[in-house]
Amino acid sequence: MKITNLISPFASKLLTSEGTLNTTRSFLEARRKRQKRPHQVTFYYRANDPYSFLLLQKMKQLKKDFNIELKCLAVQDLLATTNPEPELLERYALKDARLVAELWRLNFPAIKNIPSKVALFTLNQILTAQANTDDFIDAALEAGRCYWSNDFQGLKNARQSLGGLDKTACQGLLKTNQKALIKKGHYMSGTLHYEGEWYWGLDRLHYLVSRLINLKVNRAPVNIKFYSSMTQLGRLDPVANSHPNLTKQTAPTPQALDFYFSFRSPYSYLAIKRTFNLCKLYNLQLNLKPVLPMAMRGLPVPRSKQLYIMRDAAREALLYDIPFGKIVDPVGKGVEQCLAIYEYAAEEGKEQAFSLEAAKGIWAEGIDVSTQKGLRKVVERSGLNWQKAQSFLTKNAWRERTETNRQEMLAQGIWGVPTFRLGELSVWGQDRIDYLDRLLEATHSYQTFPSRTYNH
Repeated sequence: MKITNLISPFASKLLTSEGTLNTTRSFLEARRKRQKRPHQVTFYYRANDPYSFLLLQKMKQLKKDFNIELKCLAVQDLLATTNPEPELLERYALKDARLVAELWRLNFPAIKNIPSKVALFTLNQILTAQANTDDFIDAALEAGRCYWSNDFQGLKNARQSLGGLDKTACQGLLKTNQKALIKKGHYMSGTLHYEGEWYWGLDRLHYLVSRLINLKVNRAPVNIKFYSSMTQLGRLDPVANSHPNLTKQTAPTPQALDFYFSFRSPYSYLAIKRTFNLCKLYNLQLNLKPVLPMAMRGLPVPRSKQLYIMRDAAREALLYDIPFGKIVDPVGKGVEQCLAIYEYAAEEGKEQAFSLEAAKGIWAEGIDVSTQKGLRKVVERSGLNWQKAQSFLTKNAWRERTETNRQEMLAQGIWGVPTFRLGELSVWGQDRIDYLDRLLEATHSYQTFPSRTYNH
């Protein structure tokens, strides 16, 4: 076992623990008071990012509810090192934004074509002209509606009425703001930054709101429902509550859910048990589809991205009461061994048990699955025979399976995990389990589970 693998579970646990989070917050708040700074929230807004536009629709109320200084910075396109599939992301985000808008009851036009580069430049002219003004939100909403509706004439009219910087000044300010984002330690637009922490899109807005409420920054009692989706408020996962208002219905034929996951993805781990419960809840057939992690497919994962993902996964784990934090990175041999043993587990009908135990060992218990000792532990906990399992370590059937699964994902316009496919619908990310839950709610038979209390 590598010495780094002995140390990393304790280092990662310290980095992601609730105690470390609270200590860091206390230190930053004390420093803010000492420096006599206001509660400043910075919004990194990208004109052609639909998630930015959706989050924008909550910002006026956020300013009204909380005694904060909201600074809005327009940034340019994401860096290639953090966005390996820009064209796929652009198309997928457009589709996903419609689902998010539906879930949150927000406005997002149902357009088929991505707005032109000329329209994007026009919108950026408007946004950069509003830099450091109180009019940014209103201007971005007005011009953004024209942009996302492919109403170029309306966009030109908005530039005329709202103003717009020339090309050199516009591009210069976009680059300056982009550098500020990177210097702060992040890589993605549609994010809010407040005193050392990042909150991406609507999916993480409730964390910021809760933090501000705890700091007593709210001007009056806050309607938390305005800042959370349905499942974040109570039905935080499919087993949180029963469905007393539903009429049981059974689909005419069993429906299947395809679940694409990686043993190296913390979000896949967070999704595993919730996905299992979702399928139990609605009597779905679950098709597990493992893939190689991005780092083993030649796709870069920069340090800033890794750190954000780890910290974000930690707060999601805390929210859903999922063990997390003692981590040994399985990249390379560890992943390959898990995929090889998965073939054996599938033969024995224990792929769900093995996938859960391996992921839990990697992300919550500091088990090094690249070693014989660590791998044996998760194999035997899955109800599999270790002697028989070892014979699968020299086989390569897993390579064909994972490549087939990867090609299936790409055919759906998605390249990352966790990904879910339900009929003709494909969604990416454990955050979309709540959308699947809502979609399935009225059409399938369900089981009831005891309610649980969640941390926030």
